[in-house]
Amino acid sequence: MDTPEDLRHRLEQAELACRLLEESNRFKSSFLARTSHELRSPLNGIIGMHQLILNGLCEGPEEQHEFLEKAHEASLKLLALLDDLIDVAKMEHGTAQMETAPLPLGHLLQEVYQLAYLPAQNRNLRLEITLPPEDLQILADYRRLKQVLLNLVDEAIRQMPEGRIRLFTTPPADAQIRVYVEDQRPPQAAQPAPNADGLSLSLASRLVSLMGGELTLLPPQTPIPAPASITAELREPDWPPTVVCCSLPLASS
Repeated sequence: MDTPEDLRHRLEQAELACRLLEESNRFKSSFLARTSHELRSPLNGIIGMHQLILNGLCEGPEEQHEFLEKAHEASLKLLALLDDLIDVAKMEHGTAQMETAPLPLGHLLQEVYQLAYLPAQNRNLRLEITLPPEDLQILADYRRLKQVLLNLVDEAIRQMPEGRIRLFTTPPADAQIRVYVEDQRPPQAAQPAPNADGLSLSLASRLVSLMGGELTLLPPQTPIPAPASITAELREPDWPPTVVCCSLPLASS
């Protein structure tokens, strides 16, 4: 027979499970709302470019080629979003599992930097990185974590007319390592509306949580201990930087 203490404990567990279910339902509702907009945006771009071409509104072959390039870029973005969405859905339903294993964080960050350096340079943006110690390892899925961090940097590159992006870590604490992506995008781009540009961050957050970590868009003016090796030569804008913090579990020594 259960004691009053047992009953109280079971009641607390039931209340906790109920709150977690409510939170999960709220997340899914907002996630679906953002998804519908984010998928519709590149699709509308593809349709719009093709309509201009089909209606003979191009001034010449060069402009027609430009419209086709834009439609192609939108197609690739749509395909990437669908791949990410399917990836998360498979993991949620247990048909695809995270391949979590110890991995060298510095090597992964260096790969992200190499992939993002030229796109940043082509837009006259400065991409800076500070690597953690070579022997520092985390528990994560290498491919999906690289995808998350690269998406964060790519989104900053896409929204910034000028400035810099900094990718760095701080010393481990509480069995966690924190990776920061800091950029100087304008405030209106840094704080998207509920149905605008939210899918990528939501997907990234969900993927990181499935690895046992957490992804957070930090409030403005949050103090960040930036490494001394990162330069401060560029003019600082009149608004605070946008900072995303990715906390990840350390691998056992």
